Amino acid sequence: MLLVPAGHFGGIADVPPEKAAPMLAALQVTTQAVKAAFGASGTTVRLNLGPPAQDIFHLHWHIIPRYVGDDFNSAKSSELPLSERLQLTAKLGQHLARRASARVRK
Repeated sequence: MLLVPAGHFGGIADVPPEKAAPMLAALQVTTQAVKAAFGASGTTVRLNLGPPAQDIFHLHWHIIPRYVGDDFNSAKSSELPLSERLQLTAKLGQHLARRASARVRK
């Protein structure tokens, strides 16, 4: 999952203080939704800043579901078929909608 702000910011240092809190709130909601949607025991949140870590100079976070014993650091990634990606997207969308609506009610 990528969380990308609509406004353009090259990195975290470019975010005005008044926009930082809403971004953190979105990151919290999204991280919880990823964990719930995929039955993960935790998540890894990555923010790459500057070369050579950052290839795309638009602020964004990678949110990765994690599982106990998942061997994350040595696992190879592979591309999933479009049909499976669409199913996962729909599942995540349901959890995001639930969490967003619960936040609005508070």
